[in-house]
Amino acid sequence: MGTWESTAATQDDTDSGELTLGQSLIMELLTSLTESDFKDIYGVKNIQKVKNVKKESLEVKSIKSGIVHATLVSSTGHAHDLEINFQKNLNKSKCSCREYYQGRKRKQCEHLAAAVKILKEDPSPILDHEIEDGGKPTYAPEEIAKLREEARTRKENLKNLDLDPELIEEVFQEVEDVILTLTLQGLQRMSKNTLEWLNSIEIRTQIAKLANITKELKKIEELIKYYLEKSPLFDMQVYRYRLNQLINYYLLAKRLINGGEIKHDDVTPETIIGKFRSSYLPAEDIIAQCIGMTGWKSSDGNMIGTTGYYLDLSRVKLLAITQALPTMYFGNDPKSVFKNNIKSVNFSMQDLAHGAFKFTTVKLNDRGNISLHKNLSIYRQPVKMLNTNESFKIFRIRDWLKLVDVVCSKEQTPIRLPYQLDNYYVLDPAKWGKFTFDPIKQEYSAKLLDEQKNIIFLLVTNEEHNRKTIKNLQEIFNKPDMMPQAVLGTVFVKDGYISINPITLFWYQGIRLKSIRGNKLVSEFHLNLENASELTMI
Repeated sequence: MGTWESTAATQDDTDSGELTLGQSLIMELLTSLTESDFKDIYGVKNIQKVKNVKKESLEVKSIKSGIVHATLVSSTGHAHDLEINFQKNLNKSKCSCREYYQGRKRKQCEHLAAAVKILKEDPSPILDHEIEDGGKPTYAPEEIAKLREEARTRKENLKNLDLDPELIEEVFQEVEDVILTLTLQGLQRMSKNTLEWLNSIEIRTQIAKLANITKELKKIEELIKYYLEKSPLFDMQVYRYRLNQLINYYLLAKRLINGGEIKHDDVTPETIIGKFRSSYLPAEDIIAQCIGMTGWKSSDGNMIGTTGYYLDLSRVKLLAITQALPTMYFGNDPKSVFKNNIKSVNFSMQDLAHGAFKFTTVKLNDRGNISLHKNLSIYRQPVKMLNTNESFKIFRIRDWLKLVDVVCSKEQTPIRLPYQLDNYYVLDPAKWGKFTFDPIKQEYSAKLLDEQKNIIFLLVTNEEHNRKTIKNLQEIFNKPDMMPQAVLGTVFVKDGYISINPITLFWYQGIRLKSIRGNKLVSEFHLNLENASELTMI
């Protein structure tokens, strides 16, 4: 089909100074069009059919904003009206024979193939034609060269990321429409139709392999659903955060694909595009001590589970193990998962809730989760005293200003990085305030003070899934001689204050917890899985 570099040579010969926007769009696409692209768009059979087509058979009628209107006279003498779309992609082109791209019913048109072949080999009909660009700016030759380079970079990036260039363009436009609608319309005008629309966009982004954008859209859809149902689970601050994350993922993905510079060292192409499922890879043996455990129920109500948090004592890194089961068979109480034996390792999560363990034949994902696969082996290890353990001393925080610095440094990154456990902290207050209830905000809270009297709030919302946590905290705070030394939880900012959602409390010298095997000495108490009434001081 002729040389595929002929466009650049011809254009260099024809250029006399500047190109309009319409010309530049067409030249940019023609320059980047390869023979494999041509085969993909028009089919191998059409390459043979248009092999000897004459350029005199094509007459360009008009050109406007990257769309060429032309007439092609076929070898049979029939004239075909063409609309060749160089504006976005050639698959949007049309022919009067109606054999053009139509969703899944794709037919490859030989007349469009012939026209593009002619313009690829000799773009002079475009360069010589009067362009109707509506007074838009022209481009100098050096700017055209830059556009060509950007097109090549963009194409290479899409290929490396295994993304469909045609679909990406359409999906980006749809995501941009979502962002504009959610930003300008406001929640008051949302309806069930909005949820259906968002769901359709999620399906499109999933097909386009934009995993992180899909996940953010799902979270936003869920929050809008809470808002429409007037559910207490709706949080405006969380909604704004998620919308901001969606915008950041969209802008970074677009910049990445267009070859722009990403100025954050921790932000890689993989963290921007994301994955729908994390891969578990073999890792070294791990010795870790349990410092937290929580029960949960999925937002759709189909699964309950228990997640344990383990401090890798050699790497000072938090890891997690999760056991999840369907509510259809195990009910709605996460304690049923807590006590249920895990067949693959012959332990229950209750067995793994206290003490140190060695994990061998480990498989780990990039989010810090240990896989409960059939070859994983777990062995008990001597328990480390938390208050003297150097790894735990590094992990815990006593100075709230240090915590502010850590939180702020993470906020400088525009998107949440894959390691999901970096939002969990152990705080060691100098003083614990009273645990009180705010009936207006429907929140339980307590002030946690450091040595400099700086304040962080321990905060628990008054919701059904927090009932056990609230009951346990009330019982502990009502006994001054039973106050803990530290708390593990997730840290967030609300109403201008840093707050912590508690998961586990710590007693460095130990506390007795009643169990079916008698009282046992432990250092940690898991707030929504165990009972404070079964705690006694040493």
